[in-house]
Amino acid sequence: MNLSRQYLNKEKKMLNKNLDLLVKKNSSLTEMINSCKSNEIKIIETKDKKITTKLNGKILHSLYRPSEEAKKYIENYQLDNKKLILLLGFGLGYYVEHIIDKIENDCKLFIIIDNIELLKKSFEYIDYSEILLNENIYFYHTSEFNEYNHSIESLFKIGIAPETEIILHKIDYDEYELKYIKFIEILKNEMSNILMNTSTIFEFSKMWHRNSFINMPYFSSSIGINNLKDKYKEKPVIIVSAGPSLEKNIRYLHWAKNKAIIIAVGTSMKKLIKENIKPDFVMALDGGEPNWEHFKNINYSDIPLIFEPMVHPNILKYHTGKKIVFVSQNIVGAWGEHVFSEKGFLKMGGSVALTAYDFAVYIGGNPIILIGQDLAFTGGKTHVSGSTYEKDVRTENKEDIHQMYINDIYGDKILSDRKFLAFKIYFEKFISEDKKRIPNLKVIDATEGGAKIEYTDILSFKYTYFSYIHNETVDIQSDLDEIFQLFDEKTNLKKLDIAKKEMTIKLNSVKDEINKGINILKKAISTKNYSEIDKLNNIDEILNKNVEVSNLVRYISQHVISDVLKSIKNSNNEKDIFIKNLQLYEGIRDGINYNLDCISTMENVINR
Repeated sequence: MNLSRQYLNKEKKMLNKNLDLLVKKNSSLTEMINSCKSNEIKIIETKDKKITTKLNGKILHSLYRPSEEAKKYIENYQLDNKKLILLLGFGLGYYVEHIIDKIENDCKLFIIIDNIELLKKSFEYIDYSEILLNENIYFYHTSEFNEYNHSIESLFKIGIAPETEIILHKIDYDEYELKYIKFIEILKNEMSNILMNTSTIFEFSKMWHRNSFINMPYFSSSIGINNLKDKYKEKPVIIVSAGPSLEKNIRYLHWAKNKAIIIAVGTSMKKLIKENIKPDFVMALDGGEPNWEHFKNINYSDIPLIFEPMVHPNILKYHTGKKIVFVSQNIVGAWGEHVFSEKGFLKMGGSVALTAYDFAVYIGGNPIILIGQDLAFTGGKTHVSGSTYEKDVRTENKEDIHQMYINDIYGDKILSDRKFLAFKIYFEKFISEDKKRIPNLKVIDATEGGAKIEYTDILSFKYTYFSYIHNETVDIQSDLDEIFQLFDEKTNLKKLDIAKKEMTIKLNSVKDEINKGINILKKAISTKNYSEIDKLNNIDEILNKNVEVSNLVRYISQHVISDVLKSIKNSNNEKDIFIKNLQLYEGIRDGINYNLDCISTMENVINR
């Protein structure tokens, strides 16, 4: 990278050259630079004809060899195999030069900056083309990160927390320590969430996978949400969640029947049934036992059920009415769509209410009205009385690091926790993105309590009813009757039976090849004859002969594949590499066997 000094008469030209490249990476940071002055920062020429400066009397880089100094500093960090580097402070770019030399091509470098004046001054003197043209390098200002926006989320979409390294640009960091400390705290929380989500995925992936296979017969006999795409344009949609504030307006929901589309989340079902309110749809997503508890011992078969294939099988088994399916990021569901036809996609953000909101947008609803969506411990409660999860949280627990105070709809502080905050952030993200696509979209928070959700209008439910619902009419029952009359359930079940047999043959065929590889590896290890590697077929070629097989197996074996490939990459020992390959092949065989077992369980459901 060329870090040679640029002379004074070229400052503006150099600044513009750098900004023309930066604007493609971060337009808001570019605006900050354009609007600030850098006159107070004086450039000092170093002994080796490079540049440095002072921050509050402290020399930022060496007066003699700043690049060499930076190189020695970066050598203290082990950057091999890292996927994400966070550099707190930029200085004059010398650290970046040597970080680039140490990282691999797939590693991302995020540069977090607070001192805009220093960045502008450096842009006037140094040609950063190599850095700014590098697609793996990103620039952010500290103000772009807080607990209530989404920059931090986008940052982590490209990195895995355990493979992240944080590098402090010493003098730059020291001068703005408080702002960087706040950033690091947010970072730690996000890393903690990622680690928790990763372990959750590994823990539950097999259950979700098995559920999806068991539920395939129900998948085949259900219509897709795509039958309802934009069917209710400009019709009001009410999403009923089970927050404590539902007590305030649940009695008015009767008014909205056949005037607005009412979608209930599972947690609110017992309360709605107790109040003799029949929603137009109920949505169920989660595959765990607690989700089944919401539906256990209640009669919900007369309410159309919207579900994702990984849902708890009993919820589908004991619902004998109309079912409507959608697919999210579900490997078995994708196979089901390949067998039958596309059913329609909805986003998932951890909360059923979020997916219900996405469904409301999908069917063309406007306005979309939220009730019972507290996302906080309103009145010292987690959920409305009569719901499965109702319990008291009467006082703040200072020992609970997950609790926090956030702004409520009245501008006061209300006790919440990180889980609710995550849902709030997802809601705000979904709504803000949808409003860009649908400028006239109105989302009303008629909860009458709880956390303030940005991008929503805060109104009482009674006012909302008379303003947006009172004069409307909808007939969901007739619409669904018409769609289901055209649906051929028997043909779909026959298709499923054929597809099941074909997939069993394909899985067993791949298993035979994997077993051959296992035998070759075992023989090579026992005889120490490592030339046998030539007889080993490429595992990717074996799996990729069929996309559906590959996806099903990789999903179940993903943690084994990831761990083994990582350890192979770090090993130079020939025997160790063969042993790791054996573990890889055995892990994939286990994944195949698990899928075969799931298909066998699905067959029992079909026969039943």
